[in-house]
Amino acid sequence: FAEAGFEATKLALDRATESLADGRIPISGAAVLLTEGGDLEVVVVGHNGRIPPSGSNEGGYPTDHGETAAIRQLPDAEAVDWNRVVFATTLSPCVMCGAALTWLWNLGLRRIVVAESASFGGTAAQLSALEGMTVVSLSR
Repeated sequence: FAEAGFEATKLALDRATESLADGRIPISGAAVLLTEGGDLEVVVVGHNGRIPPSGSNEGGYPTDHGETAAIRQLPDAEAVDWNRVVFATTLSPCVMCGAALTWLWNLGLRRIVVAESASFGGTAAQLSALEGMTVVSLSR
């Protein structure tokens, strides 16, 4: 699942970069599925939408953090084979996002990559404590 974790992390970091360029908060989440045949499929990518894009008249979405924004885009979360997915986030999840990822754990998610956790520990430790969950933190 290393390839799926690498791809999910790359997608999340790329989206965070785009989000920053739009004047938004650069926190993103992405999920990538490793198929039985060994191919990678992007499940979803989302970014923090609390602040609207620069020059936009739109309002922000208060609970639209990187992880929840990604999850909210899923047409049917229960249709995803979460046991074959790696979910990556650019910052350790807050309590709300940790709860959303715990819901995905209930659906079978067992792999999370946290790109940055030195500045904000978030719920990475609580997620790591879930039975069968592997959380890889890229910073300490």
